[in-house]
Amino acid sequence: MQFLSDKEPGESIIRPSSRGPSYLTLTLKISDGVYAHKDIVEGGKEHKDITSLLRIGKTLKIGDDTFEDLDEVKFPKFFGCTAYDYKANFFPLVGA
Repeated sequence: MQFLSDKEPGESIIRPSSRGPSYLTLTLKISDGVYAHKDIVEGGKEHKDITSLLRIGKTLKIGDDTFEDLDEVKFPKFFGCTAYDYKANFFPLVGA
């Protein structure tokens, strides 16, 4: 999470997942040192073709939602709120 460490809460990145070549991880910075993660399952990859594994999948799935492009993936819907809402609702005593 070093990349997001100096970013503002609400910033997010999509990165390779440790789960394997058919997964990505969407990471959202909630506050300093607090991050939320969602798995993205990449579909349409041929596991016998190494070059296929190096490309983004033909479909991207988060839960029940399916997308064809990373630009379609928007984090607030998948985390259920914005970073500000998350902090206000789940960490009301932080800094108090």
